[in-house]
Amino acid sequence: MKKLLLSFIAIIFLVSGMRAQEGMWLLSQIDNLNLKEKGLEIETGDIYKPDGQALYQAIVQLGGGSASFVSPDGLIITNHHVAYGALQRASSAENDYITDGFLARNREEEIQAQGYQARILQQMKDVTAEIEKAAKGIDDPMERDKVISEKIVKMTEKAEKGGEDLQADVAEMFNGRQYILFTYKVFKDVRIVYAPPASIGNYGGDIDNWMWPRHTGDFSFLRVYATPEGQGVEYAETNVPYHPKVWLKVSEGDLDAGDLTFIMGFPGFTTRYRTSNSAAWNLKYNYPFTIETFGHVLEMMDELTENNPEGKIKVAGMKAGLANTMKNYQGKVDGMINTDFVAEKKAFEDEFTDWVISDPERKEKYGHILADIGAQYELIKKTKDRDNVLGYLRNLGGTELGIANYAYYLAVEMNKPKKERKPGMDESTLEKVKAGLQYQYANLYEPLDKEMLAYALEMADELPEGQRIEPLNYILDDPDRTGPLWNSLMRRMQNQNSMTLNLPKAFSEKHRKSWPICMIRLST
Repeated sequence: MKKLLLSFIAIIFLVSGMRAQEGMWLLSQIDNLNLKEKGLEIETGDIYKPDGQALYQAIVQLGGGSASFVSPDGLIITNHHVAYGALQRASSAENDYITDGFLARNREEEIQAQGYQARILQQMKDVTAEIEKAAKGIDDPMERDKVISEKIVKMTEKAEKGGEDLQADVAEMFNGRQYILFTYKVFKDVRIVYAPPASIGNYGGDIDNWMWPRHTGDFSFLRVYATPEGQGVEYAETNVPYHPKVWLKVSEGDLDAGDLTFIMGFPGFTTRYRTSNSAAWNLKYNYPFTIETFGHVLEMMDELTENNPEGKIKVAGMKAGLANTMKNYQGKVDGMINTDFVAEKKAFEDEFTDWVISDPERKEKYGHILADIGAQYELIKKTKDRDNVLGYLRNLGGTELGIANYAYYLAVEMNKPKKERKPGMDESTLEKVKAGLQYQYANLYEPLDKEMLAYALEMADELPEGQRIEPLNYILDDPDRTGPLWNSLMRRMQNQNSMTLNLPKAFSEKHRKSWPICMIRLST
C-alpha cells in the first residue's frame, strides 16, 4: 500500500535574536508565512516553484534521511548516520569502513551504497477532494480505509506511468484531513565517495547524542549515478554521474544574530498534536519499556561481539539505531518530568474545554472528544504487556523471524483472489521484497538472533493470564515437547537447516533444547 505518513518535504523556520517561530510547513504553504517580514532576501519562488527550477530540487531523500546535491556532477552530502547502513554493508573485518572511514580518490574507486535509493521530488498535488469523494457516505472505518487505500493505489499507479524511474506516494496529513500526492524520480545507483572515520563521524558517541552543542563531524559524501540520458536505473558500469537541475553552493559568509534560517528536508513524524493521554502513556509505559528492552539488547550485542570484529560490523547499524532511540526516549522522560509536561498539556486541554463549552453548538460537536480519547487509552492499557511483547517480537525477534513473519503475510495475501488482496499486493511487490532480502541478511548475526528470540520468549512466558500470546502456547505450555504440533514441526525440520538457541532462564535445564526459529509464526 503506497500510503505514507508525513513523508513530505517540509521547511523548519527559526528566527534568531527574537522569539523563535518554530514549526513544519509544506513547501506549498511558504507563500502564506510572510517571510519577507522575517528577513528572507530571496523570493519564495526561488525556494519552491511548481513549474520551474528552485532550491527544493537540490534536496534528496536518501536511505530514510535527507541529503543535498552540492555539485553539478551528482555529488550529495548527507549525515554520517544516514550513510551508516551503506558503510556497514560495504565493510568487512579486513576493510572496516565504519571505524576507519572511506575515501575514493577518483570515481573508479567509488563503491556501491548497497540498497540505497535517492529520490528527487518532481511534483506535489493536493488530492484531498478526490479521496473524500471516493469515501463519501462510508461510515464503517474499515471499509472507508479500504476504499481510500484502493483510491490511493490507482492514483499512484497513474502517476508512475510517466516513466520507469518514477515513484508516487500519497501522504496523509492531519490524521486524514488532507492528502498530498508526491511524485519522485528514483535513482537506484548511489555510490560512496567519502565518509570520515567513526572518531569524527560519531565523535562524542551516545553521550553527546541529542545534546547541544554537538561536536561530531556528522557528514558523508555520496554520488548519484544515472544513464547518459538521465534515467534512474540499477547499478551499471555504463552509468554516469547524474546532473541535477539545481545544487547548493557553500556560503562564504556566516550567520549573524537575527538572521532567518531554514532547513529543507524529509522529516519523519510529529506527535505534538496528541493529548495529555498520549504524553502520560509515553512517560509511564511506552518510553520506559523501550529504554529497558533496548538497553538489554545493546548489552547482548556488546557481550556477543566483544571478540568478534565481523560480528561488530554485522550489528553496527542496529546498535546505532537502538542507542539513538534509547537516548532520545531517556531525554524525553527526563524533560517531561523536569517540566511537568503532562500537567502543561492538561492545562491546555482545560482551556480548550472552557472554549468548547462556552458555545452550545461547539459543546454538542466537540464536548466529548477528550473523554472519548481517554477511553481508548483505558482499552489499550488492558493488553499493554501483550502488545509490548508482540511489538518486540516483530521488530527485535531476530532477522529470520522477521523475514518469516513477513513471508507468511505475503503468502496469505497472494493466495487470495486479486480483488480481495490488500491494495498494492501484486507480483511486483514480491519482486521488490525478494530483491531486498540480501540487505536484511547482510545484517544477520546468528548468535544475536538467538539471544533476542530467547529474550522475547522469556518476556512472553511472563505475561499474565488474559494477555498470553496463543500462537506461542505450543512452546511455552509444552515443556516436554510431546504435543502433536511439536512432533509435526520436528519431522518437517529434519531435512532443513535450522538455528538453535538456549531457551529462556524460566525453563529448567533439562528442557533446554534446539528450536526451529523459522517455524514460529506470530499473529495478532
